[in-house]
Amino acid sequence: MKILFTLFILLFSSSVLAEDISDFEIEGMSIGDSLLDYVSKKEILENKRNYFPDLDNTFSMSAFENFLSSNLYDWIQIGYFTNDRKFIIQIIDGVISYIDNIDECYSEQDNIKNELSRSFDLNAADWDFYETDDPNTGDNFTTYLIVLKSGIEIVLSCQDWGDEENRYFDHLKINIATKQFNDWVYSR
Repeated sequence: MKILFTLFILLFSSSVLAEDISDFEIEGMSIGDSLLDYVSKKEILENKRNYFPDLDNTFSMSAFENFLSSNLYDWIQIGYFTNDRKFIIQIIDGVISYIDNIDECYSEQDNIKNELSRSFDLNAADWDFYETDDPNTGDNFTTYLIVLKSGIEIVLSCQDWGDEENRYFDHLKINIATKQFNDWVYSR
């Protein structure tokens, strides 16, 4: 069982009270770091994904399974400006699989939200909550979102992909993204 304590050791750097988003880490990486400090340019390009085919190519994403031998995250997804030769990180997603155990995902999501609320001295009203249900597929997404003063957005999402086989896997996604990246995504 993946425990909350381990998650927060990996999610936060030296201080739990983060004044700056660069204090938040997923697998040791923060918004503003160069992805080249962790993997080669060749690996970045080999793992490039087109998650947003209907948008221009301002940003690109690369996805890594079992990134750096992660014991916690099954996938790490990282976004950067497409033409940035330094591959400065604009978005980081940590994905934890919860196949056949979506209730544990919801519990972990609540624990993370509560810990982040304590860290930023927030209350429950500061988080936006969204739940979407698709009766045709059985898909259910439960999402908490908060936008910090800097424009950085933190999203905690449990994604239950219903009963159809060979589509996607149920998971918890921890997403930290810059305002520029989110403005681009929401522009569609």
